[in-house]
Amino acid sequence: MKIILFPCLLIILCSLSNTYGQTNPNLSNTTDEETFKVVEEIPRFPGCEDIEDLETKNKCAQKKMLTYIYKNLKYPKEARKYGIEGVVVVQFVLDIDGSILDVQPIPDQSSRDLGSGLTEAAIEAVQSMNNMKKKWIPGKQNGRPVRVLYTLPIKFIL
Repeated sequence: MKIILFPCLLIILCSLSNTYGQTNPNLSNTTDEETFKVVEEIPRFPGCEDIEDLETKNKCAQKKMLTYIYKNLKYPKEARKYGIEGVVVVQFVLDIDGSILDVQPIPDQSSRDLGSGLTEAAIEAVQSMNNMKKKWIPGKQNGRPVRVLYTLPIKFIL
């Protein structure tokens, strides 16, 4: 019985491994859920859509985003009291509809947990962009909107 069982199990295992290794060539290489780190067209903060030159448009969007962040950033009272300054680096996903998902601080060699609520304040400022009337223009890959991982350093200076 063992002699017959072993070859049968071997055949089943081999056929399963072939099934898992196959892909359908008609399917796209990307799914709606895939998150990209690098894309052909980067996501842009709204407000500069009327500018023709792509480089100028991206610089304008970057400036508007930073203006928004620092206008909406609430410096925590405790951090002010103790003169705490520094950089909090946050990472988030820009979804295909321009909304912001999964905002998290990321460890970096140049930053550490500064304490006194700075990390929370940075996260709140980024999350508040979901309340804007105009959403981000999503990043694109192969001409289609895709999810993009975005990293943003936020400086706290008194």
